[in-house]
Amino acid sequence: SVVVVEERKDSEILEEEMALEEEIGEEKEEEEKEKVITVDGNLQAGDTLYESLIKEGISAAEILSLQEKVKSVVDFNYLPVGSEYSLKYNPEGKVTEFIYKPNPIDIYCIDIPTSDSEDLKVTKEEVCTEVVRLEGKIEYSLYESMLECADSPQLALQLADIFAWQIDFLTECREGDTFNILVEKQYRGDFYRWGKILAARYEGEFLSEHTAILFEDPAGYIDYYTEGGKSLRKAFLRAPLNYKYISSYFSKNRL
Repeated sequence: SVVVVEERKDSEILEEEMALEEEIGEEKEEEEKEKVITVDGNLQAGDTLYESLIKEGISAAEILSLQEKVKSVVDFNYLPVGSEYSLKYNPEGKVTEFIYKPNPIDIYCIDIPTSDSEDLKVTKEEVCTEVVRLEGKIEYSLYESMLECADSPQLALQLADIFAWQIDFLTECREGDTFNILVEKQYRGDFYRWGKILAARYEGEFLSEHTAILFEDPAGYIDYYTEGGKSLRKAFLRAPLNYKYISSYFSKNRL
């Protein structure tokens, strides 16, 4: 009788394991159904969006259907090279969202209805800009100092480019030099990126003081000028602009 009891327990355990495996299988199947498929890409030179989507394996019928639905917002034939896009499919295989980014600033999100009775919902993610003042002191290099105050190598390159006709950052940058800039800080919800430097001042004992102000003339030409209205651009650069010039550490051997 003891053996029979043990066999019954083994049978019950086996049934429980089988039931658990079946339940897990059903959950996995349900998860697969709920998965949203996303196709991302960007427009290459010589391609239209239609051709780019064909390369992604999307059928011509699907593309033409999408093109018809969003034609009031997006012209598939005239998107600029480099435009980024994303398609989202629901579990039934229908496109529910089309996101495209024609340039580094603009992002359009288009919710595509599953029925013809509903309208497209188009949302453009706005970029908000504020002007902030940053200042720093050179300890090792312009690159290191800009990383410390703004966490941005791009701003260091931008500042070096502005003063490329006045300062050779390889040989003339000194420990203790200071810089101040007014710069656009852009947000898309959270911080997005740094924009243009609107005004800048670089000062050092060896270099004296250099000032730059961004100005647009009546003809629409934008460039940097001194406080006296003279262009910063001259016939010759102080030194060819190179990443290593702004990232080179200060050395007393240059004195």
